[in-house]
Amino acid sequence: MSIPIYPLTKSVRASMTPSQNPKRSYHLPFFQGLLPLNSTQIPLEITAGITFAALAIPEVMGYTKIAGMPLITGIYTILLPMVAFAIFGSSRHLAVGADSATAAIIASGLVTMAVPKSPQYVCICKCDCSDCGDFTSSCRSTKIRFSR
Repeated sequence: MSIPIYPLTKSVRASMTPSQNPKRSYHLPFFQGLLPLNSTQIPLEITAGITFAALAIPEVMGYTKIAGMPLITGIYTILLPMVAFAIFGSSRHLAVGADSATAAIIASGLVTMAVPKSPQYVCICKCDCSDCGDFTSSCRSTKIRFSR
């Protein structure tokens, strides 16, 4: 969202409200990546989802092994982000999930603090990921951007 370089006048502000401009309406941005959904495309979308899962689940399980985490966390790192992105995301073409570079960076940083796959290691990794999520959420809420 760009910031205008000129102050908004009352007439411009009035045209931004739904009552003055029927083309502009307020809506919640949920399931924007799924809409509009064509009923003839549903079987193709299901096939694409099964194919993606067949490729992505073993891949993220390998990433969790690289990161030194229990293998079940690989399932969480693919399923939960995909569900969240389906609800809140706005792109049909973007895929979300774990990454090998991220796994290697986490493992190299955490291996000096705890033994891999130990409860302390998992707890430190959880705190690290929570801090990262909090940081990105605060950047989004304050509209801080790192790229265009």
